[in-house]
Amino acid sequence: MTEGWADDLESLSSKIRDQAVALPPAKIPVSRLLPRLRAARQDLLESFAAASGFPMADVQRLWTDMMDFLGHAPALAPIRASRVIPASGQLRWSATLRREPWGRCLICLPANAPVPLAVVLPLLFAAAGNTVVIAASARTRAVALRLANLVQTQFPERITLWGGSVRAVIQALLQAGTLDLLYFLGSSGPFESISAAAARSGVTLFYEGQGNGVLIAGYDLTGSTDIHRVASLVVESKVFCNGEMCSSPNVLAVPEACLADYQTAIVEAVAALDRRPSIPHRAAAILDRVLAEGAGSLAVPPGEEGTGPMFVSVTSAEVAMDHELFAPAAFLLPYSDPQRLVTQIAQHRFNLQLTVMTREAALFESILAGTRHARYCWNMFPVDQDLRLPWGNYGKSGYSPLEEIATKVFRPVLVEAGTGLPGPGGHP
Repeated sequence: MTEGWADDLESLSSKIRDQAVALPPAKIPVSRLLPRLRAARQDLLESFAAASGFPMADVQRLWTDMMDFLGHAPALAPIRASRVIPASGQLRWSATLRREPWGRCLICLPANAPVPLAVVLPLLFAAAGNTVVIAASARTRAVALRLANLVQTQFPERITLWGGSVRAVIQALLQAGTLDLLYFLGSSGPFESISAAAARSGVTLFYEGQGNGVLIAGYDLTGSTDIHRVASLVVESKVFCNGEMCSSPNVLAVPEACLADYQTAIVEAVAALDRRPSIPHRAAAILDRVLAEGAGSLAVPPGEEGTGPMFVSVTSAEVAMDHELFAPAAFLLPYSDPQRLVTQIAQHRFNLQLTVMTREAALFESILAGTRHARYCWNMFPVDQDLRLPWGNYGKSGYSPLEEIATKVFRPVLVEAGTGLPGPGGHP
């Protein structure tokens, strides 16, 4: 096994089996890490842009967000904060809610965000006292592992890099019984198989990622200025990182009475773009199938050679929300009854993010009350996300808790202290 890298699954399983379940917390080595990142910045950005196909400006924006987070990392350092519940009144004992390291963790990174995740996740998990294996999606694996390696050199005993298949390492480590936590970031496609395998192995699963976000334009936005603003925002989000971020809306729901106005505004917003990212074959095949089955019609056709953004108008919420695109394309869904739309969204299995554009606080509150999403964006650019704020996924599409990222590195533990042993030292 090369230092810091696993060469084969058997030696990797053996190494993890021999590691301590939990290690003492460590300081986040920002002062040593930042110069290394800055020195490698241009080469890493060019490699990421080339592998992903994302524009350099978008890649630079992700890098800036990552460096901003790291600049605040000492203040956000994961600590084992505890909350004490004292014995009082009717309570016969006290309790402490503690946070302890998970132990042996496998983190699987997605193709669309090695910046910032290949740095932030191993850094926080290792500093908290976990031992971590990092695996990455094949498309951007090289740059992801180069970034993770910069962190690994700061925690050589706590981080191991796996350069092979994500699917293979998940299967091997779950079967070997050497994991305490599996943290998977990617599309929702393999969720059922991964969650079933984790459950059989008794391993806690954090699962994050979908391409089915919805943006609802409120019924109060009927003026030309509002309609054009919403259209521009959606088009911009479908172009940023080629529409491949899970927070990029997959569905734009608009009032039926304004459908033609929104379609015109989207066409104008697309025409004003200075770039038209290509629609990947997988997403193009989905859209072609929807059109061929008569379930939709072209609202904004693709540009030359299958470039986006492309919008397909559908009347069925099920059709709109049953497909993950991860592409510069989206479904345009007219609605006449906001409450019915909310009900349809709530019945869908995906619950990552819902964006609402409205000045009506009552409308936003009714949508919030009627749905069960992890994140709501109200009158904001939907792909903006500050790592210092809570984020995550939960419910029908995954198990990752909605909380600030630096707290995910711990498992909550309840310690109850009774009076079974009287005298000093009789309880913790």
